[in-house]
Amino acid sequence: MMDSLLSLLFSTPVALNFKPWPLNFKYQSVSTIAFISVCDFSIGSTLKQSMYGTNTCGKACTLLTEAFNNNKPQGFEGYSVSDHVHYVALTNGDRVTIDYGSSIETSNVFFSFRGTYIWDLVNKRRGKNSALTVASLCEGCAISGGALKSFISLRASILSRLLKAEKVLTVQNAEPVVTTIGMSLGSSFAAMAGIYMRAQASKNVKQVYTFGSPRYSNNVFKKYFTGLIDHAVFALYRDPVPHYPPRLFGFRHAVSKLYLLYIDPMFFAVEARGEEPEYLNYLHFRQYDDDIKFSGAVNFFDVHDHQLYFMGLQEQAIASCGGMSDLFMKNVEGTSLFL
Repeated sequence: MMDSLLSLLFSTPVALNFKPWPLNFKYQSVSTIAFISVCDFSIGSTLKQSMYGTNTCGKACTLLTEAFNNNKPQGFEGYSVSDHVHYVALTNGDRVTIDYGSSIETSNVFFSFRGTYIWDLVNKRRGKNSALTVASLCEGCAISGGALKSFISLRASILSRLLKAEKVLTVQNAEPVVTTIGMSLGSSFAAMAGIYMRAQASKNVKQVYTFGSPRYSNNVFKKYFTGLIDHAVFALYRDPVPHYPPRLFGFRHAVSKLYLLYIDPMFFAVEARGEEPEYLNYLHFRQYDDDIKFSGAVNFFDVHDHQLYFMGLQEQAIASCGGMSDLFMKNVEGTSLFL
């Protein structure tokens, strides 16, 4: 009761215009799957030893296991040495439900694509190359040049990782039902991977969920993409990244639904006391069906919000799940710095 009174007292007025998060959508599960792409799923890694052994890799693995119906998933990772981009395909062999809405959405394979590491020179250089570049994904499609180049470096491995995940499916000869998820720069990879698997490999891609996604496509790609796959973007209220690059230069969010999120500050106050607050009590949203209205929804920004999408996971979770920062910081392919 006291927490509720304090929340009402100290929340900004704009929070009162947001709706409570819908109980039928497992936001924390989706955001945890997005987060887990920073982890090392390679053979003999700390994550595999701790997740499937007698030790624990902390809250990250606890939430990941819960997201997969309390059945630990297997992970098959892909990594580009030249572009320092990384993803992991996850499955526990069974269907997992994320959205219990009017039409229940289930998938048995999830692809999670990592975002930018701020200290990684290759990531930063790719991110700055935002000029729209013609892509072969569809006629007239254009994608941010750096994102497109990095996706191409991953593309050859995606279907092979999907094949590995298919072998884990508990029902023999079951069709893989895929959901792709991405954070920041990984958002564009999640979208392109979804289109690549759906349109060029005829795979059943159900959903694409992205967090803190920049605008990375033109209007042609937006129409083509949303006509094939349902795509939802989550953008925290003051995060500047989803508003970049500007619409003025032809960039669009290729989405079916865009959720503007507001986290009640009391969530962090309760967390600071050493407790584990239930995110459903503190997460609020506004929904937009087009990029135009979203672009005028916020008048001020705070880059710190870009790091707050993973509710229930603190910074040390990266290290506890075997983060691959050592690989991301080391670049032995020097030419990629200049391409």
